[in-house]
Amino acid sequence: DYERVYRISQRSNRPGIESPPSDTTLSRVAGWLASDVGDSLEAVGRLTTAQHSLRRGDVESYERIDWADPSLTRVLGFPTVAGDITTALDAADGIVLDREMAQKYFGRTNVVGETIEIDRQFTMRVTAVMENLPGASHMDTHILASGRSAYSALRPLDDAVPPSIAM
Repeated sequence: DYERVYRISQRSNRPGIESPPSDTTLSRVAGWLASDVGDSLEAVGRLTTAQHSLRRGDVESYERIDWADPSLTRVLGFPTVAGDITTALDAADGIVLDREMAQKYFGRTNVVGETIEIDRQFTMRVTAVMENLPGASHMDTHILASGRSAYSALRPLDDAVPPSIAM
């Protein structure tokens, strides 16, 4: 459904200096879209990235985790190996691994329902396993975690947005 999905980028210009477009935008743009465009949008999803330690048993490594609004999996429709990708991030403790990460941490791909630790403090439950994204994709996502989590990297962004437009 690529013809129905749009990515919003931002360009910051100062007098005399034009910057290239950035693949990031202000968190509140999602709220503005939802309130201003409304019914003509099917879904709006945000994504932000942070480095964290991920641990399962004796396997521990720093990984890039993409914290996402639950709606993002419905917008992008990742191909799935196990679980229901469309509801995978609805629960605050939901995490989605790609095939490579499931193999790395569990030694297998059928790991829905298993748990994994973030930063040796927070337990997340694997709610889906997605296929590895193709090399031609502009996304380099291996791990998606629920933006509803209390320790999500989206939380500080939400706290800075007035409640009337927070996602």
